[in-house]
Amino acid sequence: MYCKNCGKTLNQGEMFCSNCGAKVENENNMVGGNTLNQNVSNLTISNVNNLDNNVNVNQQSFNQSFVDNQAPMNNAYQQPTYTQQNVQATNQNQPIAPINVEQELRKAYIGKNAEKILKGRGGSAWLFLFGATYLLYRKLYLYGFLYLLINFLLSWFNLAGFAFIIQLVLCFFFHKIYLNYVDKKILSIKKSNPNLSFEELKNKCIKQGGVSYAMIALSIGISLIIGFISYKHSSDKLVCTSNKGNITIMYNEKGITGYTATGMSYDLDAQKEVATEIGMDAYITEFNSWFKSNTSGYCTINGEKVSEENIVEEDSNNENTTVVGDNKYGYITIPKNWARFYDVDGNTSLQYSYANVYIVSLNYFEDTQYTAKEYASNYMYNKQNSSDVTGVTGATVQIGKNKEYTAYQVYMYYPSDGTYLVTYWFEAEDGKVHYIALEGPEELSGVSITDYLYIAESFSLNK
Repeated sequence: MYCKNCGKTLNQGEMFCSNCGAKVENENNMVGGNTLNQNVSNLTISNVNNLDNNVNVNQQSFNQSFVDNQAPMNNAYQQPTYTQQNVQATNQNQPIAPINVEQELRKAYIGKNAEKILKGRGGSAWLFLFGATYLLYRKLYLYGFLYLLINFLLSWFNLAGFAFIIQLVLCFFFHKIYLNYVDKKILSIKKSNPNLSFEELKNKCIKQGGVSYAMIALSIGISLIIGFISYKHSSDKLVCTSNKGNITIMYNEKGITGYTATGMSYDLDAQKEVATEIGMDAYITEFNSWFKSNTSGYCTINGEKVSEENIVEEDSNNENTTVVGDNKYGYITIPKNWARFYDVDGNTSLQYSYANVYIVSLNYFEDTQYTAKEYASNYMYNKQNSSDVTGVTGATVQIGKNKEYTAYQVYMYYPSDGTYLVTYWFEAEDGKVHYIALEGPEELSGVSITDYLYIAESFSLNK
């Protein structure tokens, strides 16, 4: 015999299904059934006499008990008193309400926020906010990883707008997709375990369903990797090759995003600052010029060589110049496309640079017993005895906006990297010995280092 509600096999004489709690209805349990008629037909006269005697005795006992237990009614109706034992006995005799087996198994499989999801009020908002991460969290692995792959491909081909449309569609159909997935999983569990009771099936659903917190971490990690790859892919590349080494610089309109180098060094942080200051177009032009002049190689963008664009010559009267410095170091005039520079050696000089090719430095010495001429002479002597420089020469020149400072100039050449260095040592009215140095190649894209000598000659203590 089977339960009409859930199909569970019933034991003989059961009034309620042990699996779902539904009331069992059959002929043997109904009044007027064959069993009761059979029992009545089997009564004999002796049994009937005994039955009459028992009824008379019980009736007398009942009447006597009623009389003995009567109490005055007074003016109020007395409610019967129930003990805990009475209540429990009463509840035990009441039938258990039938349950929806499939709905309970759904709740068990879904786990967290099952009620909201079953009512269509939960999940889609989380999917809109977190995308693939929420799908993997809900153990929708196929949908989650497929969503990540599609997002990656759309980003790769610059079609990110379509990813948003896909996300909206998923949000709209989420409940239908998810509940269909849950039902298929429950059916699979049932087919794999045909002899399990309801409680055992429920425990199986709880174990296999629910959510996965580990998938949150995995999804975030994959998303970061995909985002990084897409970001790098979306960047343009300046590819510079030579027999000395190769450098590939990744960039976009906002600046440099990364680089790879073989056989050559590249200070990424410093170069980022330069590119931000002068703009990527100017940076590409200047880096290409520097690379060609120092390596005899060339740079390309998308397979095409970078076009030759001469650096615009700047002078102190050009509107494209600006005044930089401070009250301690003094002030100089430099081209606007020059940027603040920080030496890797961490010296105390105030420095500005053009694409790390030309660099100007300001420094000073205060409370010193030496004169500017003595500093310059000592510096020139040390350089003349150095094996890494050639052509060390000294001269006396007038610098300043009004040529008011007598400066001791020392210049030289570093053959190892093709760089010239021009230094100025002079005393100013603030009592300090000031020092200005200009370094760079002899010529870059038609502009010579001598074209930047006006920088030192523009020195002033006041802005």
